[in-house]
Amino acid sequence: NNGCTLGTYLNKEVSQNLKEYSYQRGGTLFMGLLASLNAVLFRYTGQDDVIIGSPIAGREHADLESQIGFYVNTLALRNKVRSEDNFDELFSKVKHNTLTAYSHQMYPFDRLVEELNLQRDSSRSAVFDVMLVLQNNGENIADLQLNEVEADQILDQGSKTSKFDLLINTEEQGDCIFFSVEYNTDVYEREMIEGLIGHYKTLLSKLLSYPKQELGKIDYL
Repeated sequence: NNGCTLGTYLNKEVSQNLKEYSYQRGGTLFMGLLASLNAVLFRYTGQDDVIIGSPIAGREHADLESQIGFYVNTLALRNKVRSEDNFDELFSKVKHNTLTAYSHQMYPFDRLVEELNLQRDSSRSAVFDVMLVLQNNGENIADLQLNEVEADQILDQGSKTSKFDLLINTEEQGDCIFFSVEYNTDVYEREMIEGLIGHYKTLLSKLLSYPKQELGKIDYL
């Protein structure tokens, strides 16, 4: 599909707070990103049943450890979000469901689609419309220094094809997290995605500052 990508940085304070929050609760940065993405999608759509796709290495079997090849599988991570939940409760559910999904990571995604016997539409992804990726490639830009203005900017990363309605790419760069959104330009206007990025950053900051507040009552505007 036709696509475009916009990117931004989560500033040092928010990035560090998200990592610390996730680690203190026995989770990972990915789980923190996934939980907060579930929260903003819930607030945007009002839908309490959210499915987000994510790639996984697919090398769990010992016979594959020394093999050269592309074994990536796709997980469909399904979570229920309630307005009366707070972020602590949502994170706990996301952590549990993600660990459960990891235990089934060898189950092929194409077989899942086949077994679900869904009504297919060639213009859409079969199970989910949003994918979340955390890039952990070992490269860390240790000397990355951003002032407040730079961290608040939304960067145009150019036009490209888009496999999903929304593909959220995240990557640790120095003390910050780079957050980009590849979107289908036949579905979304640029202004919509710029708004989504701004709202996500505001909501994430509020979630980390007030993790006991009900999700439905947090002001992210």
